[in-house]
Amino acid sequence: MITFQSGGLAAYNSHPYYKNETSYKITAYADYTPPILIIIESKISKYDADTGLSLGQSVYCAYYNSNNGKLESKWINGNLLNPLIAKPSIFIEDIKFKDNITQKEVEIVIKTIYLNKKVALKSLDLELKKVKAHRSFEKDKFIETNHLEFLPPIMTIIGHRFPDEKKKFCEDTGRLKIDFKCKWYNSASKSFSEEFLPYQVLQLVKETSELFGPDILSDLKIVIESNKLIKINVKDKDVFRLEGRDPLIEIASTILEPTDIYFKHYHYIFQSFNYVSQNKQITKLNRVFETKEQGDVFGASYPSYNNGSRKRVIDCHFNEGQYYLIQYKDQFDRITKRIIKVIDLLIYIKNSDEFKIKYKIDESVNSEGVEFANFYYEEADGSISSRVRIMLNDKPTQSFKLREVVEDINLDCFIVANCLLRKGKFRNFKLNNILSATEIIDGNLLFER
Repeated sequence: MITFQSGGLAAYNSHPYYKNETSYKITAYADYTPPILIIIESKISKYDADTGLSLGQSVYCAYYNSNNGKLESKWINGNLLNPLIAKPSIFIEDIKFKDNITQKEVEIVIKTIYLNKKVALKSLDLELKKVKAHRSFEKDKFIETNHLEFLPPIMTIIGHRFPDEKKKFCEDTGRLKIDFKCKWYNSASKSFSEEFLPYQVLQLVKETSELFGPDILSDLKIVIESNKLIKINVKDKDVFRLEGRDPLIEIASTILEPTDIYFKHYHYIFQSFNYVSQNKQITKLNRVFETKEQGDVFGASYPSYNNGSRKRVIDCHFNEGQYYLIQYKDQFDRITKRIIKVIDLLIYIKNSDEFKIKYKIDESVNSEGVEFANFYYEEADGSISSRVRIMLNDKPTQSFKLREVVEDINLDCFIVANCLLRKGKFRNFKLNNILSATEIIDGNLLFER
């Protein structure tokens, strides 16, 4: 039998949320979705005299009604509720009173710790993350918006009272019994409201400056204005392993390029571009980030035109084990960007006899039936263009001009790499379909663990 405790969260049984399953998006008529309920108190369950079945606890619940700007409270049978697991938000339970404390001393502690502090209902975060979606038949996809019907406001504690002046502590739990007088701007009445609320329904709201210092917002603004980057650990669910010989290498970090800062009801978030996922990302500003200069992350780019010289993509050596940011056109002419880690360089030989004749491969090198041959770049020497050395059955041949190899219709040159856009899976990239490539400096230190 499910039991409900004071200060916990619950949902009416027609609500899609259950326990820690709170990520579902709501479609159809979202206004039928009931609010998240905060449990103020509960009574012991009674039993049916005929069947012996539990009649369920009587649970006293509260929620914020944004239409009238008031806290609503109802007694509901516990059999009609589902428990919700939310992140802990201990409030007054943190206070440890000394033995034989006087009433005056209790008053001083309460005023010192809580007067003028910001608070909100414990349902705040779950209500803030609610998403409703409606289907666009024209585009055949869902369009999402926030569902903020029961979103509670941020309030300020301006006073307190004891519901029972004679019994300030609960005889069952030993906890202080206290209500806080809260003040907030009431959007329904377009004025300020005040109300005494039991502490069980409240959670503290800390200022960003209280958590990480007053300059964290200014620092992020400077990062955006100076076009710097941020290194950040990804969420555990987004960590993935690289396919290959060392299955223990994980991609656990990414590089973000922040663009905008937003205030979201009670905390700050920022929008950025995630180079690993190649998508925009919203991140909560709740910690100090490691910043990087663009020049410390991105190295040489191809093609490039510097000092009167031209470098093409085929001049990039695509060194084994190194990371590159590439722009790639696939066989359907779709152009995408992604980060890759080079595993190997391969040439696909369509006609091996023709290949031997054209490149004067020694007949003693047995390449019959070989479809792929490894190759690697040789450094350019003076005016000599980039060259490649081809390995047939682990036997090196002479080097050839790279342009000749790339443009040879009998040969297809491929970069074999871990593709971070595809969760580290192996992918083959045709060299002449790579439109641009940028070296990533120390990519293993940036992304791997």
